[in-house]
Amino acid sequence: MAKTLSWFLALAPVLTIYGFYGVDLATFLGLFLWPACLFYIYLKNGKVSFMPLVSLLLAYVVIITVLNMMFVKNLYVGESLILFRLFKYVLWLGIMPVILSSDLFDFDYTLECYKKVCVCAAIYLILQQISFNLFSVILPRLFLPYTANTSASAAILQQDFSAADVVFFRPSAFFLEPAQFSSYILLALVLIFIAPGTAKKDKWLYFLVPCAVIASTSGLGYILLFALFLIGNFSRIMRNPKFVLGFILTLVGFAALYNNIAYVNTLVSSTLGRLTNFDDPINNAFMRRFSSYYFLNMLDTRAFIIGNGYGNILAEEYFNGLPYMIWTTGLLGTAIYAAMLFNFYDKNNFTNNVYLFFVSSMNIFAHGFTPISIVFTIAGLLALKNKYQEKLAIET
Repeated sequence: MAKTLSWFLALAPVLTIYGFYGVDLATFLGLFLWPACLFYIYLKNGKVSFMPLVSLLLAYVVIITVLNMMFVKNLYVGESLILFRLFKYVLWLGIMPVILSSDLFDFDYTLECYKKVCVCAAIYLILQQISFNLFSVILPRLFLPYTANTSASAAILQQDFSAADVVFFRPSAFFLEPAQFSSYILLALVLIFIAPGTAKKDKWLYFLVPCAVIASTSGLGYILLFALFLIGNFSRIMRNPKFVLGFILTLVGFAALYNNIAYVNTLVSSTLGRLTNFDDPINNAFMRRFSSYYFLNMLDTRAFIIGNGYGNILAEEYFNGLPYMIWTTGLLGTAIYAAMLFNFYDKNNFTNNVYLFFVSSMNIFAHGFTPISIVFTIAGLLALKNKYQEKLAIET
């Protein structure tokens, strides 16, 4: 059962994309897997353990949502949709942290499963770019007609219909968009550039995933790749002349490819243009992610402090992580969430802390307050905290 759980955790962010009638596969499969896991834990240990701050966050979200629906009646979407979103939130945050805090969670095997998913995604994404540029054929995002979000499914299916109608191709493997791919492989980039010994063990991962990030044209991915590379190699860059020479030669080689190969020039220029086009904020990938902060001006004092309730969000408007937290749970809920994350800080575990920093940063300018993102973050932090804390203890 531990191996089944590991595969489920590694695939969960992908499974939440696909589903039927608005119900994603991760939640649907979880309804069968979670009770079995809880029953196994109870039989083996005679009890189940809760994460205090996760439980506090869950209780706060439920109470605020119910109170808003009962007394405030300031609803931006239908009650049924709010209740459905709250139901999923309660399921994920009420059950998964219990399982993750048990010995049923095999963090080593989960990381191996996660790496395999990253490899499959990276290979398929690169093949998408090759197929489009060499043969003008768009390899589809897998099983796209069965996405849980039917409106997103229709929009992206139309994008994938004809290569002749695509000006700038942006593959995303079996994710809905390149930014989702970049969010998923954040942990892999931390393992590649930060974790002790990972580059030697998984050299195929070390080269494959960065190539896929570049091919994805994701501005978010470019930022994560560049930042983690510098953090992971800073000491080597400063102290090792051979590494500095190799780094410089790599930059020169890349510059030569950029100047002489039209495909590389178009790929990089178009992606960087989406980050540096400040004259058109709507088409600027970086500025657009801060556009939802504007909606916070609509909140009154009560809503700003305690929130409007989970899932009670402006219909058909984009909200990234932090504005979503403040809008739905207020400053109080956001503070509980921040405390939950900070609880994973470990001054002796650099790998864990780097991942924690980037997860926190992602909440500011990307998605980060969905049930699956919280659970996936907790699983990653627990895995890194256990795996590399033990490694440091052995080395010392």
